[in-house]
Amino acid sequence: MSNTNFETGKHGEFIAAAALHKMGEKCEIINLGTVDIAVDKQEAGLVRLQVKSSRYKTKDGRKTRGYQFFTAFGLKKQPLTKEHCDVIAFVALDIERVIFRPIGQIAGQVTKRFAKAKFLKDNIEQNTWADSLEEIMP
Repeated sequence: MSNTNFETGKHGEFIAAAALHKMGEKCEIINLGTVDIAVDKQEAGLVRLQVKSSRYKTKDGRKTRGYQFFTAFGLKKQPLTKEHCDVIAFVALDIERVIFRPIGQIAGQVTKRFAKAKFLKDNIEQNTWADSLEEIMP
């Protein structure tokens, strides 16, 4: 697997879209501004996703291990807000698992970290997607 940011991002988008398709969601990778994937919720409208991808990281034997995601965009690293997207899909590339979070839980942050154990929970994609929809849908 290549290490360029572009290819890492593309790989994450495919994993997130596949997870959504497995849950029966109709979605498309669109890469429009800060929206990477659009999910069609029919009468409720579109859910706009920003995908963030990371590989498992360790720090020379220290205890800081896990996945670190930059939850910002642009050269000046502006934090994502509700104007940019509705949900962030955090993708652990090496294990191909996804945690979804509504932007309201992340807004204002420029980084987000997760331990590997969070991604390994049973039904993590389904549970975090359902929680995200519950928070953002009227």
